[in-house]
Amino acid sequence: MLPLGTYALHEDQLINEPAGVRSDFRETASFKILQQDPEARVVINFHGNAGHLGDGHRIQIYRSLTNLSPKVHIIAIDYRGFGYSTGSPYEAGVIADGITIVNYVLSLGIPPSRILLLGQSLGTAITSGVALHFADRAASLRLLPQTDNPALNDLFMNVPAVVGHSRTQPIDFAAVILVASFPSLPKVLLSYRISGFIPVLSPLRIYPKLQQWLLTFIQEDWPTSLRIAALVTSVATSPSRKLRLHMLHALDDRDIPWYNGEQNYETAYHALASASGGETIGMAGMDWEEEGFKREAKLGERVKVLFESVQFGGKLEHIP
Repeated sequence: MLPLGTYALHEDQLINEPAGVRSDFRETASFKILQQDPEARVVINFHGNAGHLGDGHRIQIYRSLTNLSPKVHIIAIDYRGFGYSTGSPYEAGVIADGITIVNYVLSLGIPPSRILLLGQSLGTAITSGVALHFADRAASLRLLPQTDNPALNDLFMNVPAVVGHSRTQPIDFAAVILVASFPSLPKVLLSYRISGFIPVLSPLRIYPKLQQWLLTFIQEDWPTSLRIAALVTSVATSPSRKLRLHMLHALDDRDIPWYNGEQNYETAYHALASASGGETIGMAGMDWEEEGFKREAKLGERVKVLFESVQFGGKLEHIP
């Protein structure tokens, strides 16, 4: 998806494009416009669990993003089992889908410094897994679920080939942004409400043993907080590397309460402090009372971890 202003600037070129699905993205006018702009940025978007990438409220999110700057291009995918994508979704599979789309964008010649990974809700769990895969392959393998799929194991274990050569060094992106994140699937189910109204396990809080017993039936943990800690540690302990990790959450989020995102920030902060080697961690914060708050931890200018809460979230409606 091109920036809105870019559509107007290249209207004739885009109108004359052949209709239908193109077999090679490199042949499209959209790619040529992206390729020819050295200042263009690519946002790779990983959507949430409800619906697919073309749902109405997601179109409004894309519109908001492309309104930010005439340089912001968006690439979005549906994971396996979503939209028209074949297969069934499971943790290792959808993380592999995320790794594959990032590999593809890198293969187009877009440098990591111009790529931003953005995840929302379920997409934050995928984004954290994808970011860690490129930042620290060994840590990623430790925190991935076991799979007997040879193709997935090959993707996870081997260095990805990009444009005919291997990348042997860790890859750091311009930023990793997590909107409405959660520490892990078992933890979020303790407070999760279906459609914001129907509680899953919270009515059983007076029976903690029963809650914990029910959680034993969960087959996939989605350990986002552990992956965030590993990502921060990997970058912070390497003086030449950089990370901007920005977490956002709405105070009125009825599906995933805001304190889930705050827990991820606390995990990231403690990982940063442990990996700092005695270097001072810069701290900053702002409080806007009922309108939200902001917390920031920095290791020099290399590593920045932010958590920002806002008063309202959810679908964007009634946009003129």
